[in-house]
Amino acid sequence: MKRLFIILSILGIVSCSSVDENVIKPKKGKLNINVTSKIKTLYTPAISDISSMQVASQIYEGLVKYNSFDLKIIPAIAESWEVNEEMTEYTFKLRKDVFFHNNNCFPKGEGRNVTANDVKYSFTQLCSQQHTNKNFISTLSKVKGALEYYTQSAEGVPSIDIEGLQVLDDFTFKIILTKPSPFLLNSLSLPFASIFPKEAIEKYGEKTFVGTGPYYVENYPEEQPIILLKNIDYYKLDDNGDRLPYIDTISIGIEKSVLSDMQDFENGKLNIIMNIPEAYISEFMENNISKFESKPPLYTINKYSENSSSVMYNLYNSDIKNFFTNNMNVLDLSLVYFEDTIVKPDTIQE
Repeated sequence: MKRLFIILSILGIVSCSSVDENVIKPKKGKLNINVTSKIKTLYTPAISDISSMQVASQIYEGLVKYNSFDLKIIPAIAESWEVNEEMTEYTFKLRKDVFFHNNNCFPKGEGRNVTANDVKYSFTQLCSQQHTNKNFISTLSKVKGALEYYTQSAEGVPSIDIEGLQVLDDFTFKIILTKPSPFLLNSLSLPFASIFPKEAIEKYGEKTFVGTGPYYVENYPEEQPIILLKNIDYYKLDDNGDRLPYIDTISIGIEKSVLSDMQDFENGKLNIIMNIPEAYISEFMENNISKFESKPPLYTINKYSENSSSVMYNLYNSDIKNFFTNNMNVLDLSLVYFEDTIVKPDTIQE
């Protein structure tokens, strides 16, 4: 443990080297990353594993989402919301500039505007047993009329409406609960509560893959790696007014083993390795200490999870910025970018 502490201390000093001598700007590129298991489904109500959740989070968004850096709830498709004093009524104002991905399920293949009717449709699917829905209890079970709808859906599509899911106008949606719930926003921040179009379900069924997120897939991914492509119509802008996401292409494969992934990382086949147990870190850093100590360092490592039984680390190339992981396994690649560092002439050593 002492040896690891010394190495990490050195790394901390190197990682904090000054950057004000350089001009920094994002650059385009392809990000290669692995998740721990095969993607089982992209139909968000059916997701029950971490890897599917992490990939789906790049393709879909809900009314709100978690900030992957601090796990605060932030706006997504909903730009704002109001909650009554009893915490039984949540009213969401939707953005008017959110569009579904371009896809052949739409006329002329052009993704259309997202409206409150899409929210109601998606949430109704989340309250139904007609598909392989695994997330009703953890999300919308307290919605007025939802439990009755869920029960009746076991025998077919119910003829009743869900009273607590209300479309007030094209861009205003209201949720009414049977009892107070201060944690509804937390549930809606999970990918299970993502918004998807009826047209995609009608065309693809549970092999749907059409959302509103920063990345899209051209076809349903039967095998991995899954190739995510930049959604040029994504609604979010950065602080400089540039449209997100930064990275053009993301390749997401399956982890073979920690050692295999670390070898692929050293050989340049992976840019990031997540979830590395502490036992693997010390030897890797000792074998590659020059790459951590170089100026600028080639590799970066950080600790992201600690509990009574384990400490986990992420390892990535030092030119990768805004990459965060957390204890809830929330992954948001929309802000990740490759840093292009242009060294000033007076800092170049001959």
